[in-house]
Amino acid sequence: MNDKDTSQMIKRLIKKERNYKRVLRLFNRVFKSILKYETVNPDHLPFREKGMILVCNHRDYWDIPLVFSVFPENPIHVLAKEELKKEIVGRILLFMGAVLVDRNDAHSRRFARKALVDLVLSGANVLICPEGTRNKTSATLLPFVGHGAVSIAQKTGRPIIPIAISKCGLKGKRRLARVCEAIFVDAEEDLDVANGRLFQRLYDALVCNGEYIQSNQNC
Repeated sequence: MNDKDTSQMIKRLIKKERNYKRVLRLFNRVFKSILKYETVNPDHLPFREKGMILVCNHRDYWDIPLVFSVFPENPIHVLAKEELKKEIVGRILLFMGAVLVDRNDAHSRRFARKALVDLVLSGANVLICPEGTRNKTSATLLPFVGHGAVSIAQKTGRPIIPIAISKCGLKGKRRLARVCEAIFVDAEEDLDVANGRLFQRLYDALVCNGEYIQSNQNC
């Protein structure tokens, strides 16, 4: 796909932000009645900023709509796996302006990264789950797949906002979302080092979530 095609695709994705706002207005009320959650440090989200890279850990399908609900002011273009387009949830995300990627195809990964860079530079917000898949293990956080988020941050100069999501409450039916301080990636910073900083920031936030949940029975 050439630059002209990419530019046209970005315009189509930006237009879908109208769909995002419509869906979220209807969805958010229902979502909050189904899944109760608490947000820690919401002030770390610069709500008036545009062109942010949101990053969260990934345990289940509630994670992405939870981030949408925590940050309802501006539309978010989520990076999602190509296979989801066959499912209802994938079709909804596409309608809302998601960017799909085939994780097994190098060209698809490069194209998706460029699309996200262009979206951020245009002032749009994007959401990435750097673990690359749902964490079905007992590990606090899976190793990150590639340098997606930090590479985009380096190319755009825009902040990464990590959001640590943990299950809590009876049978894990509630969620705790901790918004971390922003991370910036300098133009000359090694991406492995930047990725390590991001991983540690998200990992530490998840540990803090665990401590908070243990000391707050109502979470």
